[in-house]
Amino acid sequence: MAKRKAYKTTTIARAKASASKERSARIAKKEKASREAALILKHVLSVGCPTCDAAPGEKCNLATGVPRTKPHRDRRWTAKD
Repeated sequence: MAKRKAYKTTTIARAKASASKERSARIAKKEKASREAALILKHVLSVGCPTCDAAPGEKCNLATGVPRTKPHRDRRWTAKD
């Protein structure tokens, strides 16, 4: 005779607790990433941009004069060093 398969049952309370733990871990990870991004942006803006000649503390500009959403790659690399 074949063995009966035993299914693991989870109560609703356990499922909610597990989801809550996962959710709080994801939120903590996102908060840490946003803090690191803010620190990195602060470091990047502390140097001048060799591409668009933006002064330290100013945002990089596109060719049209509109501010860029992210600094130029060369500026990020310069700040990294």
